[in-house]
Amino acid sequence: MKKFIPLILACFMCFVSCSTTQKATSTKTSSATLTPEETAVCQAFQNKQGKLAWPVAKGTKVSDYGTQPHREIPSVSFENHGIDILTKPGTTVRAIFKGKVTTIIEIMGKNVVMIRHGCYVSVYQNLTDICVKKGDVVSTKQPIGKVSNDYTTDEFLLHFELWEESEHVNPNLWLSRKNR
Repeated sequence: MKKFIPLILACFMCFVSCSTTQKATSTKTSSATLTPEETAVCQAFQNKQGKLAWPVAKGTKVSDYGTQPHREIPSVSFENHGIDILTKPGTTVRAIFKGKVTTIIEIMGKNVVMIRHGCYVSVYQNLTDICVKKGDVVSTKQPIGKVSNDYTTDEFLLHFELWEESEHVNPNLWLSRKNR
């Protein structure tokens, strides 16, 4: 049973991600409905492609975007809609760019924070000690919480996703290479 816990958790996180994506799709913000300020933030975000701040100051990417083998069950693969970053206990998670906190939800005792950057959304999963609230306007590298330990491995892992409107995009194309 212990070997299947990571698989069950991965399926649950995929379900949550897909459910959140469907919800985001139903409330999709098209560039035609953005305010002038949101349009400016969207443009500034696009201009930073490949140069955005990392969500943690130090960490190692342990799972990449796209189809990946499961870390503990190599015969199983899964679709990763973001990247997973291994960090140390107490690591601060920070906003990758200025934006507005739109969602904070709790899943199995861990938090997910979503920040809108005009027509983009950054998603930070597996957080604790959240220090922002819904509606807060945040700046680049502003702390939003701390990375929590993973249920199955007890490692401190941040799952990070980036969406354009409601479509997943590869964070590797957007984040600075400096911290990789």
